Amino acid sequence: MMKLKNSPLLRLFKLKINLADRERFEKAGMVNLTTSIQQEKGTLAMYSAHLDEAGTENMVIESYQDEVHYQKHANSAQFKMFSNIASQAVIEKSMINLSPELLLEKTTALHELMPVRVILKVTSIEIESNKVKEFREASLSAMKRSFENEAGLLVTYIASVDGNLNQWVFVEIYRSDEDYQAHLQTMNFKKYATDTEKMVLNQRIETPISDVLVNQGGLFFEK
Repeated sequence: MMKLKNSPLLRLFKLKINLADRERFEKAGMVNLTTSIQQEKGTLAMYSAHLDEAGTENMVIESYQDEVHYQKHANSAQFKMFSNIASQAVIEKSMINLSPELLLEKTTALHELMPVRVILKVTSIEIESNKVKEFREASLSAMKRSFENEAGLLVTYIASVDGNLNQWVFVEIYRSDEDYQAHLQTMNFKKYATDTEKMVLNQRIETPISDVLVNQGGLFFEK
């Protein structure tokens, strides 16, 4: 287990690319992510996926142990190669800095390349400003129970948007859609959904098509 005392970096990118550049963007991304996770112990997790069939609407989630380790990655040959291609392919880009509240990974490192078998879920939630503490407590408690009791829940990250405590992002990876559906039917999840229903103003669940999902495995962090 990799138990962190200090909050790691966690970022969510949205990248819109030219369709004509999809193939080389995809290949460069795969080299960047797989090489980085193998060679950089401070690169904790890298997940890339696309939201549309054509692959022009892309999402990347990255976590680094700290800024020092991020800079090591940013100066690597594989990132510079990817960055060069991305500078030509990307036509729109946004980044959200996330503040990790709870990060859990199963012990076995994840190394999923296309075709990816596991299921990635990214949930964006807006909550009532006066319910932040209650929502946090309910979310961390419920997801820790789910992670402990559900073998098919491989990764669960809970984070607030940096500087905006009423905006939250959940990142979950399940071994299969069957495992995800089973999760939704647990008493633990049903109670959590009921307990937090009136705290939530808006919720959007995305199931992107995964390209590369890799991590070091065994991560544990609780703020």
